[in-house]
Amino acid sequence: MVTDIDIVTNASISEMMEVFGRHACRLKGGNTCDVVWGALSFELTTYRGGLRDGSAEAEFRDAASRDFTMNALFFEPDFNDILTTAATAAAAASGANGSGSPETTSGTAPAGSATATATSSSSSSSAVLSHLQPHGIVKDYVGGVPDLKARVLRVFRTHRQLGQLSSSVEDDPIRVLRAARLSEELRLEPDAYTLEQVHKAAWRCHFQHNGVSHKRVFRELSKMADLDAAAAGGGGGKGGGGGGGKGGGGGGDPGSPRFTAALLRCHSWGVLEALFPELPQDSLERVIRQVFPRLPARLPPELKLSCLVAGEVEGDLVPLAVASAYLPIRKLLEGARPAQAHYPEALCGLSRLLLEDTYAESQPEKWAELFATEGSELVELAYAAFVPEHRQELAERLRLNRQVVEQRVAERVEQRRRSQKAAARRGDYR
Repeated sequence: MVTDIDIVTNASISEMMEVFGRHACRLKGGNTCDVVWGALSFELTTYRGGLRDGSAEAEFRDAASRDFTMNALFFEPDFNDILTTAATAAAAASGANGSGSPETTSGTAPAGSATATATSSSSSSSAVLSHLQPHGIVKDYVGGVPDLKARVLRVFRTHRQLGQLSSSVEDDPIRVLRAARLSEELRLEPDAYTLEQVHKAAWRCHFQHNGVSHKRVFRELSKMADLDAAAAGGGGGKGGGGGGGKGGGGGGDPGSPRFTAALLRCHSWGVLEALFPELPQDSLERVIRQVFPRLPARLPPELKLSCLVAGEVEGDLVPLAVASAYLPIRKLLEGARPAQAHYPEALCGLSRLLLEDTYAESQPEKWAELFATEGSELVELAYAAFVPEHRQELAERLRLNRQVVEQRVAERVEQRRRSQKAAARRGDYR
């Protein structure tokens, strides 16, 4: 199923608005619009690189301006083939139901004014076409196909020929995070030049003036956090449950080895220190190596990122129990405004209650507040990844505390019911 479609065109922003209308076509930023057309949504971008005449030179300049060569492939669909296939499929369904020339692959196709990037593909909102891939040409101006075959992540290095003084990664340091994600997602290794550019740009991944935005950083980290669930065929970042096979504690969850590997790349490149200088850097690598592989893959990214805030207590790594320690993660979430920004506070609260060795009998209100928090079971799973040798003991303790809280709640409900009944009786006698 196609979920990500990016299209480049020689049309200007105003022309896009004119074609699709201002309700369906919204400016995203720069020369890019988000378009919602029926059941289909896609990004539509004007050619980068200064030329908009739809020529091969315009396509080359656009490809050379993209982040990595594997993301600079174009697919030009054969629109005649699409129409023929659509007509055939519709008829079958009706009957059943009543710069220089680039390297190209696949069949020939007529030139069109719009080209889909190869990281996506064309699709139709029609149900009968949802499984079909149209014929067309893959255009490779920058050597992306050979790089993919060689499992290499590469920055296009002749940017100066286009009058650009810096590489694509230096221009946009958020691409350092993207390099870590793509390396693990597609099992690629950056070449020497790309690594050099990554190290140059890493220090600029900060939230201060002329740095990176909270929304873009969270978007990249979220995609990174979802790698393991996506690889296992599940939906990431939605919450949902259960432990992990290799590291999550049952239920067949694969744990988070890909997210771990991507974060370790970020740490070695200096990105995490640039993003979160307030976090205890001495324990950060240890937390990522030891704890993150055991985090259930389907935990929300907000909760996974909260687990970076950890330290050693009596020889064990545990989430810190001091609210101020989570400020770097909270700032990121507040700036990005995701749906589940409460997880740092919830993880800190659970850690504090456990470290204080409190039980529901002594502090029922605090335990009740924790258990009433959305996703509290997921917070418990995250904490369990820190103490695998005490997993059963932790689960039993939390189960007993839940029991006590539920009993207290039931007693209060019953007490209130009796009070209301007594009040009603007194009213009757009056």
